Formats: sequence, C-alpha cells, structure tokens
Amino acid sequence: MFYHAYDSYLKYAYPYDELRPITCDGYDTWGSYSLSLVDAIDTLATLGNSTEFSRVYTIIQSLDIERDINVSVFETNIRVIGGLLSAHLLAKRMNVSVNSTWPCTGPLLDLAVALANKLLPAFDTETGIPYGTINLVWGVPIGETNITCTAGGGTFLIEFGTISRLTGDPKYERAALKALRALWSKRSSINLIGNHINIQTGEWTANDCTIGTGVDSYFEYLVKGALLFRHPELMDMMNEYIKAIDAHMSDGSGWFVFANYQQGRKTMPLFASLDAFYPGLLTLLGKLDRARETLYAYHTMWRKYGSMPEFYNLAQQECMQGREGYPLRPEHIESIMYLSKATDDDTLLFMAADIFDSIESCCKTSCGYTSLKNVKDHQLDNRMESFFLAETIKYLYLIFDENNFLHANGEYATEHRTASGSCFLDTGYVYNTEAHPIDIGSLDCCTSSPFDETSSDAFENDSLTKEQIRWLGNILLNQDKQELHGISFTMIWQFIKRHRRKLFLISLLSGGGYAVFRFINGKLTTMLDDQDKMMAEWKKQLYYEHNRDTSLRTSTDIFAQVVLNINRRFQCENILTRLSTISDATEKRELWEQLRVECFARLFTLAYSSSFVLALTELVVSALSGRLYSQSQLQHASIREHNITTTAGGISATSKSSHAESTHNQSSLLSRDIQLACLDVIRYTTDAGMNNLIEDVRKATQSILSRISLQQMLDINDIIWYCSEIRHQIEKKRYQSVNNHHPLLKYVRSTALPARSSQPTTTSGYSFSNAVTTASSLLTKRTHSPSSVFSVQQQFEIECIEMIESDTFQRVLIQIIDQSFSNIYDEFAREMAKSSAATVNSSENQLHDPTTIIEVQIPFAKVIPISNNIYSKLSSHHEQLMLHFQSLACRPELHEYTKCAYDLFSNESLQPATRAAYSFLPLASSSTLQSSLSSFLQSLMSS
Repeated sequence: MFYHAYDSYLKYAYPYDELRPITCDGYDTWGSYSLSLVDAIDTLATLGNSTEFSRVYTIIQSLDIERDINVSVFETNIRVIGGLLSAHLLAKRMNVSVNSTWPCTGPLLDLAVALANKLLPAFDTETGIPYGTINLVWGVPIGETNITCTAGGGTFLIEFGTISRLTGDPKYERAALKALRALWSKRSSINLIGNHINIQTGEWTANDCTIGTGVDSYFEYLVKGALLFRHPELMDMMNEYIKAIDAHMSDGSGWFVFANYQQGRKTMPLFASLDAFYPGLLTLLGKLDRARETLYAYHTMWRKYGSMPEFYNLAQQECMQGREGYPLRPEHIESIMYLSKATDDDTLLFMAADIFDSIESCCKTSCGYTSLKNVKDHQLDNRMESFFLAETIKYLYLIFDENNFLHANGEYATEHRTASGSCFLDTGYVYNTEAHPIDIGSLDCCTSSPFDETSSDAFENDSLTKEQIRWLGNILLNQDKQELHGISFTMIWQFIKRHRRKLFLISLLSGGGYAVFRFINGKLTTMLDDQDKMMAEWKKQLYYEHNRDTSLRTSTDIFAQVVLNINRRFQCENILTRLSTISDATEKRELWEQLRVECFARLFTLAYSSSFVLALTELVVSALSGRLYSQSQLQHASIREHNITTTAGGISATSKSSHAESTHNQSSLLSRDIQLACLDVIRYTTDAGMNNLIEDVRKATQSILSRISLQQMLDINDIIWYCSEIRHQIEKKRYQSVNNHHPLLKYVRSTALPARSSQPTTTSGYSFSNAVTTASSLLTKRTHSPSSVFSVQQQFEIECIEMIESDTFQRVLIQIIDQSFSNIYDEFAREMAKSSAATVNSSENQLHDPTTIIEVQIPFAKVIPISNNIYSKLSSHHEQLMLHFQSLACRPELHEYTKCAYDLFSNESLQPATRAAYSFLPLASSSTLQSSLSSFLQSLMSS
C-alpha cells in the first residue's frame, strides 16, 4: 500500500506538494515544499528502508523557504517542521552520516530552525496566540484576520519545544507554552472552550465546544507536551477538560456531541471524523475502558459505510449534507494503534484489517489512493493528502508490526555522548499530530538541565527556587539546635497559614464528615446493585436484538459483494444490447442460445448464494447471542466466587441467581470478537465456492433449457417445472456422493479451509443446541488470547465447518432456498401477466387472481428478458430479499431459545474441568430444559 502510493507520487507528482491519483498529476497545496516527500520520510524509517531514507534526507536539505508566498502557520509547523525534526532525529538510526555534535546540530535541524524563525512573528499578538497565516518573506500579511481556531493556536509545543531543547534557545518553547496558557485562561467557568478565538482580544467567536474539528490537536498537545517535556501543569489542564467534557458533551454511550462552552447545553448532535482521535488520547491518559467504549462506537460508523464521513448527524443517522467525504483520515486508525498496544486486544487487529480492506478496495487507483467524495456511494475524489503517507499508512503498519522500534517502552536504550554529557536514545517516542515521531531521550542530549518553565502563579508561590533551597541548606548546616527549632516552627506556621482552608476541610471530613460519607456510600452501593440487576435483564434482551441487527446489516453488505462477483461472470445485459444492433440471423440465434443459459443461470446462482449467506449469518450470530452473554456473566461471577454456595446436587438457587444477575462491562468484547471472525469466515466461504457453483448451474441450465425452442409457449407451471428440473440436476449428484449433506455444501466447503479437528463425538445427531455448542466452543477452548490474529481466524473456521455440517443449518438453509425460489416464481407470474395483452386490458383486481395468472402463456423468447428483469430487481433491492429471511430465520422462537440457552450455560462453571469440549449439555432424559429446547426447535422449523 505505501509503496504504491509513494512511487506514484514520485512518478506523477514530485516536486509538487500532493498527488492527484485519478488524473495522475500533482499540484501545490500548503506552500510548495514537496510536502508529501517531507511527510513520508519518517514512514520510510518506520518500514526500515534506510536506502530511500538517505536519498530523501539529502533531497529535502535543499528545500526553498525564501519565497514570497503565504503559508499556513499550523500546517507548516506540524507537517514540515515536524517532518524535518523527526527525520533529523532518526538519521543516525537509518545509517545516515552525521557529525559528532549530532543531534544538537544537523542540516535538517538548521532548516527546521530557519522555518520556525519565519513563523515566530505570527506569535506577536496581544494574547500570544498566533495568526493563522504568515508570509515567508514579509511576515504577517496586511489585513490578516484575527480569528483562528483553537487547534491552530495550541498545536506548537512538540515541534517548538523540540527545537528549544536541541538548540538551547528557549524562545520557541516559551512562545508555544504562552499560547497554550492563553487558551487555558480563556476557558469558561465550567472549564469548556470555544472553537474559534480572536487572538488580539481573547474573545471566543465560535461558542461551540467539540473534541474534534478545530480543537482536537490542542487537547492532544496538552497530554503529549506534558509527557515529552515534563510539564505536569499541562496534564492538570487536560484532566479538568476531561471532567467538563464528560459532564456536558458525552451522551453516555461513547459518543460526544457539540455543546455551548459557557452553558454546557448540547447544541448539535454531530460526530466529526476528527473526533476519532479521542480514544487514543484517553488511552494515553490510562482511561482504557472509556477509550474502548468510544472506539467501538466509532467503528460502527466505519462498518456502516466502509469509511468514515467528515460529519455525521447522530439524531438523523445520516451523513451531513455536503460533508459526506472521506479524505483518507488517520485518526480512527491512530486510536486503534494506541489501544491495541495498551491492551493486546485481538479484536482491534480485526478492526484494523477491516479498515485496510476497505481502503484497498474502495480508494485504490492505478496512480495511488484517492479520497472519497461520498462514503455512501464511494464516489472517488481526486486527491491524496500528504498525511496518508505520514499517518494513515504508518499507524496501520504499526498495528501489525509488534516489534517495530517505534514501540520502544524504555526497557532498552542506546547511550549517546555529547558535549553536554551522555543521554539515552530509543527509550520511547511521542508522535506529533502528523505522526512524526520524536525520540524522548534525544531532548536531554543538548542541554545540561531542563528549562525552568514555571507552570502557574500558584506553582511559583508554592515552590522553592534554587537560591531558597541553597539558603535553607546553609541555615540547617550552620545553626544550632535552638535556632533550628525556631526556623522549623516558622516554616510550619507559614505552611498552616498558606493552606488553612485545605486543612480545615481535611479535619472536617475526618470527623463528622466521615459518618456522612459512610451513609452516602451505603446508599450508592445499594442503588448500584439494583442497577446491575436491571442491566443484566436489559442486556439479556438486548443481545439478541443487537446481534440480529448486525447480522442483517452485514448480510446485506456481503450479499452486495456476491452480486458484484456474479455480474462479472455473467453478461446478460451486454448480450441483450448486442441483440438490438445485430441483423445477421445466424449470429442472433447463437446469442439467443447463450442468453437463455446466462439469464437463468445467473438467477439460479443468485438464489443459491443469497440463501447461504442469509442462513449462515443469522444462524451463527443468533445462536451465539445467548452463549456469548452467558460467558461474559461467568467471567464476572468468577470474581465473586466466594459468594457462590453449592449443594451436593449442583448449583443452588442462590448461586444461580448470582450468575443470572451478574454483569460485566466487557461483555461486548466477546460478542464483537467472535462476530468479526464469523463474518470474515462467511465472506471467505462464499467467495471460495462461487466459481464452482456458477459452472455447475450453467451446465444444468444448458442441459434442461437447450431442449426448449424459443417459440414454445409457456405458462407459470411450465416455468416452475423446468426450474425444478434444473435444481434436481444440480442437487442429485451431491446426494449420491455424500450422504446426509445438503448439496449446496459442495460449494461452501473450500479446500482452503482447515481440516476439521478430531473431536470425541458425544451425541449421535445434531440438534439446535449442538449447533450452539459447536459454533461457540471457541470460547470454551480459548482460555487465553491467541499469539496472533490468524489463530482466531483459523480456529473459528474449524468451528464454523462443524456448524455448517449440522442438521440445523441444513434445515434452515433448505427453507430459505425454497422460499427464494418461491419468490422468483411469484415474480415470474407477475411479469408474465404484465406482458400479456389480455391481462393488461383486464381490471387491476384480476392481476392478483391466481387463476388468471396461471393461464397466461407467452413464448420462451419473452421469458428470457423477464428472467433478466427479475434478477435486476432482486439483486438491486436488498430489502425485498430480506423479507423472507426475516420471516424464517428471525422468528420469536429463536429469541426465546436464546433466553433458555443463557440459563443453561450459566451452570457451566460448576461442571468438571476435565469434561469433553462438546459434552456440557445435559442428556435429553435427565433435563426438562432440553425438551423445551427441542420444542422451540420444532416450532422454528415447522412454522
């Protein structure tokens, strides 16, 4: 992916800033710096390409920054200065020849300093917040606006601070810190900030606060600046912002909306794609549960569209008009990278793979990767922003490269000696907002001590200067004991005097306040316990609804891809078009012979493939609902195992209630993990069997329909009979070769799937309960996270094969195949009635008269285009195809089965640890619950 985009830029766009991948040319965007090359150089280092890194390192030393052009202060800083600094600090690692004073000197550092000097006049404002535009020769342009966004004023500390630490000149870091503190000072009484500000007056001009657009990198630099430069005051600022954001902007389900910065009321229910950086920020702050909740919420957006729109209205569940595009943004991938490294959660690897597949299939062109103009129809734009090379691909690569040097955690380091002493490199890296990594240890190589940047007035008042500490040390060493007591008494009195209010509150809480605290705590504990009970029941109801909805939506997506594959193999529309333009009788006859097979074979392929996709998806996901939920309950219940009491006969009523009422805040993780693996298997299986299915359907259709002349008159009963003959010819061969298997399994059992593992057989046949057991046993066997993403996939493929071969799946599949053909026959009857002149002249009520429809006869030559129309109708309207699916596979009985499965599996933790993998279900003769499950199965299949 990277080299296709990078090589295309070099071939078609260099030395322009960015590539236009559709027209295969380039153009300047942010200042004619050859921006994509500067942005991509540290990605070359990430991939370990030292040869190309050295070549680009030499090229960008000659960047021309002495031109009379206006540039963005913000973009020039994060992209160009950030890229130059990162390349400078990675040069030695990439085997570039550096001088003995590196990293304190170097050609790219000199270039970054020169460019920073050109940006510094922008900070000459009343507030210290910079202008948004600067001229590289003349400074701030005449008439430049005083309005800038919050991020535009607060995103300089990483780059400017790095320059100060490497050069020893504190003016850059001071300018960046002054801007950050100015924005903090303009916060409202509820600790929220606006979106745009007047840099001279300090008044907010846009009152909406958001975590994303216009604000995002300001929050990011507070956290990363605190970590990189050891400024704890910045972390304190961010913690206050976090409290205010949670109080006024969160909807309680992982989403954050716009709110008025003064009043805190929610103003617009909008999600912006830049919001997606926030889970990564929460991860850096150690708030992993909240980061996971928000990340999963945001990924539903990606699953819905295969990308992430710039703005999305959460109330209307629609993209914001005019902002439906996806410019290859990296923020969602960045958050996945941070959370993946913090938790080792394999679900995140599946998410990243999903994103990779989407970009590869939707955005790739012959000249690179392009933005999407509209995520709903995947209409292509003509731009590849430089951050695609700098951020999107880099973060995506780092998710899967677990041993990359950028993941350094300080366990190992390289000592480097300079004139200022020794420092340690490769201890860890902090990324700027353009994903340019800064080596944390390198900032200590060029200065003997950190800059003394006091954090606030309170900090200055409460801290001792070096002179005060030295004076105090002399006093303590030179004075006698009596004078020392006097000094100590004076210091203690000054401390009490300064902190008297805090000490009063502490004494109050330690007395009567403690009793109040215990009373309130007891009440809150009771309330939370009641809430847990309600949540447990609510989750039990919700799981089936959620998994069924996910199944339906994903089935539609998978089936849409199946339709695309079918259309590539069949050429019905092309043949019909050629027939209207050809006059030669022989050639027309040959085309008609081909057309009768193509149209009917395509319709049959549609019926078979759609039936498999719909049956398998719903059966797997619905059956897993009860199993997954009960497993999550067991995980939480094991924490309180000492409260569970058992009897000689098994589990008591009290302990069973504990299982049923327990909840776990990570229950959705199991569901998402297995669902993603399951759906990947379904996609892979349908693709693998499609070619064989098409060939067999073509042969059977050719064999039956070649006997019918084009002039033969047919009614609907004739059509049904011939279609049945085709079905019989396709299916009878499979019945003869393998017993007790539906013939369609021939096309879904790919040789690429792993062989079924040998497991002891504990039952003579399959039931719906066995299907749940087989499909879900991954949870029983997998007691720890797999070593790689592939082990989850391969394991679930084996489980999926077990379930596909079950009688339950075959019965559901047969019903859906029959229903699919029944729908096709209904469509034939309607279309044939419409094509009959007698029916057209009759009243509209006669169209619905079965007798009238059956008596309609038309030539076979007219039936063939009707077949093409029916295919087009069914393949393009997925909702119509879902109707019979919902009526068969989504019955209420299945929901009831899920509840019973939950109660049954909640007893599992007390079964012997040595039991076989599939043997935890009770025998039919010893359990009334088993018979109730069977009755549900019968009602499901018979109704």
